[in-house]
Amino acid sequence: MLLLGEARTPLERVYTVVETNLSPTSFRPEVAHAWIALCAGVPHVPAYQRIQTVIYARMRSNLIGPLRSILPDEDAALMSDLLTTAIDGIWLRCGLSLGGVTQQEARAQLEVVLDARLPDDEERRAARARMLKVARILIKAWHR
Repeated sequence: MLLLGEARTPLERVYTVVETNLSPTSFRPEVAHAWIALCAGVPHVPAYQRIQTVIYARMRSNLIGPLRSILPDEDAALMSDLLTTAIDGIWLRCGLSLGGVTQQEARAQLEVVLDARLPDDEERRAARARMLKVARILIKAWHR
């Protein structure tokens, strides 16, 4: 996660996870279809179970630390789980919806989840804006 190295604050780290999951290089129906196929095999294929376990462990480790620095432990754990579940649901909708889900729609939905425990203050807005900007710069640089 190149973007994670650019995060300077806990809120920027949280938004790194959001932006990484909504990257235009991966947040596409065809990638979501592959992810859905992997998920369908998790109960039956040990290799898929290991992959999914690693994905969830990485997501949790990328979220729980920054969230613990801005929320009580219980709230941080809950928010980490809620964000992970919301991201899974958004990816599911991306792969199964006829019209898909746009990045803007997905971001708006994840903001509602974050609103449950985090104030929508200047610090949060700045973190969101900076990580979106840095993500766009990195994607442009990667495509050159």
